[in-house]
Amino acid sequence: MRIKIRNPKSYISLHEILTIVMFTAFGFCFFFLLDGQFSWQSYTAFVTEISEGDLITLLLFKLLPILMVFFIGNILYRWIKCFLPSHSQMSAIRTIEFLNEGVKLGYNKNTLPVFLPYPETRFNLTITAFDVSTKNGHRSVAGPCVISFTQGNQTFVCDHLSARPFTFFPQLLDYRARFASFHFAVNPRSLRNSWDKTAADKIRTIFQDYIDYGILCPYDKATCNMLLGLGILFSLFIIQSIVLLNSLTLFALLTLILPLVGIYMICKAVKAKKLTKQIEELKQNIK
Repeated sequence: MRIKIRNPKSYISLHEILTIVMFTAFGFCFFFLLDGQFSWQSYTAFVTEISEGDLITLLLFKLLPILMVFFIGNILYRWIKCFLPSHSQMSAIRTIEFLNEGVKLGYNKNTLPVFLPYPETRFNLTITAFDVSTKNGHRSVAGPCVISFTQGNQTFVCDHLSARPFTFFPQLLDYRARFASFHFAVNPRSLRNSWDKTAADKIRTIFQDYIDYGILCPYDKATCNMLLGLGILFSLFIIQSIVLLNSLTLFALLTLILPLVGIYMICKAVKAKKLTKQIEELKQNIK
């Protein structure tokens, strides 16, 4: 297994890229609406006219260019910062490769890799969890992690952000038995946020169950029931799809998407319920 380290501090997410695209689209719209003569005076006059005397709308439109410059500037600063000499240090781990006899840490081109034999190395994994509010409640998210290896008195540490945590972390945990010792922890992003603490408990339980029983179920009972309910609701659109399918219109074909999504959600929910039941049975047998 080879990991290319993605530093959370310099990583630009898809959400941020979409925000830049949105701001850029707004900028082009205003540029063309102002006949290609964009200036602060012309922009102010234009937004004053379209706000129709509403002070809040006027202030929001005036803040929009400032927010756009600040947001894009912040992302560009983080991106350029990665290439500065101070951030291309010899101590920055670029890759982690799990080999047969040990783990190899790769650095930049000017630094030789470090090889750490499994029997001489202690492995520590700390995951950060946080809560995300949604329309249907709250969702627990496994965020960035800290991976560290200790050999003697020397410790090698790096921060990493995985795009698919429920695939990545189980693969990483599978190597724990090869090391001299292993320590695992899940911490909330904010100790003052009770929802983050709850999210940390849920994420910790998911991965601890995988460590103890070898079964990974990323959904709790509430999420399973929600997936099942939404899946059944979306699947009901199959009736409308059958009725409209004879017309062979674009709308008729698009209506097929909802029941397909519904069937997928039902399958996910049923699978998660089976895994949850297996874990509960294993826990009862141990007791």
